[in-house]
Amino acid sequence: MKKTTAVIIFLGIGAVIVFGWIAGRLTHAIDIYTFSSSSNLPTHKSGSLFVASRLKAPDYSCFICYKNSSYHDIWIHRVIGKPNDLIEIKDAVVYRNGQKLNEPYTWNEYILSKEQYRGIAGYIEKDNNDMYPLGDSTYRVALTDNEVKKYNLNCKRYIFTAAGITDSSMIAAFRSKGYTIDNFGPVKVPANSYFVLGDDRHNALDSRYLGFIKADDIVSTKIGN
Repeated sequence: MKKTTAVIIFLGIGAVIVFGWIAGRLTHAIDIYTFSSSSNLPTHKSGSLFVASRLKAPDYSCFICYKNSSYHDIWIHRVIGKPNDLIEIKDAVVYRNGQKLNEPYTWNEYILSKEQYRGIAGYIEKDNNDMYPLGDSTYRVALTDNEVKKYNLNCKRYIFTAAGITDSSMIAAFRSKGYTIDNFGPVKVPANSYFVLGDDRHNALDSRYLGFIKADDIVSTKIGN
């Protein structure tokens, strides 16, 4: 009798856990996703798992999971602007409401000489930083500001395109104003919308290309950063 009671209790607890899990998934109270692209390097690698919840409200620097109707998929990027914020990017530096953002975790591209690159090539290969040769004597390398300091580099950021040169990949509303990924805005975030960016700033299809993310399209917010 006692053994039967224990089995019933065990099965009951299991059923509660299963139904709770299903309910959590259906309501997005608990979600488990993977980063499906490299757009959020170096913070998160493609394929890494994370937990998100609809119960957590989107806030600055949070990663949100949102529906992308063009690709019929869930995309994940970092919140930079909330409703009524003024967002601007000047020479690859992001400003919110006129204040420069401190983003030591993002990859921006820097121009390195051959000698500079040779000095850190081992680290670049180990960490899989984006790297593109520029002719025979210079390189474009994706580095965080912390890495620039760590490697004691005296270098300039690579500006992908100068202000005023049209980027054909952007939505028409931004393209018509001559915005580029490194010189963008200012734009005001509409009501019930968000502006998001990927941490790999030269390798992310984010709000610069997709436009503002509607609050109704947000499925959940990543737990932790």
